[in-house]
Amino acid sequence: SVLRKKLVEYLDGHRGEFMDLDHKRPQLGAHELGSVPGYAATYGGQDWFYLTDKQLGAIIGSGPNAASLIGLLMGENLMERPKRGRVVQRPIFKGGKGTKNYRWVHAFKAEIIEEDDPEYVELVA
Repeated sequence: SVLRKKLVEYLDGHRGEFMDLDHKRPQLGAHELGSVPGYAATYGGQDWFYLTDKQLGAIIGSGPNAASLIGLLMGENLMERPKRGRVVQRPIFKGGKGTKNYRWVHAFKAEIIEEDDPEYVELVA
């Protein structure tokens, strides 16, 4: 779909600008969530990209086609499926107690880029 292509192109084209949370998480209060193009982290042994709700909306919109794409990606296990809604809590910051370091984000498996890259598929095949 066109929206899927836009999302994958955004993730692939901007991942070099994403804040690497494995390398260094920002201090709570010293970074505004969403002030970088996205976030990259390892969580549960897998590589992830995180986008805020506002960031994802700017890429794919918020209409029925966007909701359909999100459902599809969750069904393909390329996007984290929360118990309800579309966002999950993930650690973004350091320095706070308990869940104060967590924020609600859309979480995409990094392999979403490889799944949609014909050159990558050819290399693996």
